[in-house]
Amino acid sequence: MRASLICLFALISACRPAVYTTSQNVHVSSQHAAVPHAEVYLAVDPDDANRMAAVAMRYPDRSGRDRPTVYLSSDGGKTWNYSDVGHTEMAAVDPWVTFLGGSLYYSHLPGIIHSSDDWGRSWSQINVLSDDSEHSLDFPKIVGSQDRASLYLVATNHVRVNEHLFLDPVTIFRVNVASGVVDDVSIRPERINYKNGTPLLTEGDTLIVPFYELLDRERSILADNRIWISLVDPDSLSVLQSFRTPHSGGEVDIVLNRAYRNRLHMVSFGRSGDGFKLQYAHSDDFGATWSNARFIEDFERAPGSFALTASVAVSSDGTLAVLWPDHRTDPTNRAYGMYISVSTDGGESFRPSHLISEISSPDTDVNSQTYIGTSGRSIADRFWVGGDYYGLVPVGQRSFQAAWVDSRTGVAQVWTTRIDVYP
Repeated sequence: MRASLICLFALISACRPAVYTTSQNVHVSSQHAAVPHAEVYLAVDPDDANRMAAVAMRYPDRSGRDRPTVYLSSDGGKTWNYSDVGHTEMAAVDPWVTFLGGSLYYSHLPGIIHSSDDWGRSWSQINVLSDDSEHSLDFPKIVGSQDRASLYLVATNHVRVNEHLFLDPVTIFRVNVASGVVDDVSIRPERINYKNGTPLLTEGDTLIVPFYELLDRERSILADNRIWISLVDPDSLSVLQSFRTPHSGGEVDIVLNRAYRNRLHMVSFGRSGDGFKLQYAHSDDFGATWSNARFIEDFERAPGSFALTASVAVSSDGTLAVLWPDHRTDPTNRAYGMYISVSTDGGESFRPSHLISEISSPDTDVNSQTYIGTSGRSIADRFWVGGDYYGLVPVGQRSFQAAWVDSRTGVAQVWTTRIDVYP
């Protein structure tokens, strides 16, 4: 009898899912439930895991202009409230958010940082570029240390060289919290056009900046989007080293695993036949050398179904999680669900992927009839999987909070859930 019970327990353990959600999906953007959202990012206060901030683009009317949108939670993501940054006519493309020194920082295109020291009750603003600048910043992402003396904005700097030529160097702006911008440096100004990924600041105070080759001088998309890693001294803003990695891809996301010998994990997309799949690689020397890239999907992808974006995070015990949208449940490759896969051995292996969204997100009329500016592209067309990135943050050992956009209500909305990982 005892042997039978042991076998039964072993069978149940083997069948136990790799991850599970401890709560139902929570509707973050319910205060703006009638208008589409896109491209959400998420941050958690390192001093209080109950305080979370989610930022997204919101399209409140048919003008095609997105608006600054911040949602705050004080109970670990169970309930959310909108925080008005006070600039209702301002465009807010590529939103990003982080906590530094107990304060909240929110950035967006064309290079604006909002900060709040009182949990969203009031906001101040820093313009990284002057009003008369001919530059504009794409994909601005904030990183910094908790002492909050300075923070760093890493962005793709859209620079006009002459009437016909633009260059897009990846640029780091050092921002003094009290007085504004004090310095900047371009990492790769002399070659082709680049797009930056998510920057990191190590415990040894080195900036790690990923980016990839995107366009040639005629602004045509390159066939080989080779990924780079640059190491930058944040004090002098000097580029210490730049490594052109052996891997190609796009929308690159990296995270540093301090619990696993400071291993640098990188996720991007790679070509597979006539499509794209998620690929993973790691480095144990801050980007100088890399493991072989490998696809981490655990299913056969249908023809025409692409995986182009993902977000990564590492919990305090070293558990690695990857979040991405997937069309596997829809043979037409239009509806998508959000999936997560985890590694508990430093990226050497990944557990089977797990669906965390409660429903696949369909195409809807509201998203298809809301257009972006004068581009002629609809929300449904441009943000066909909710955006180019998603929110995924650690909240303790083997626990993560995820945020994404889906259209289960008929309108593109922000959702979140807590994910706990079995040992």
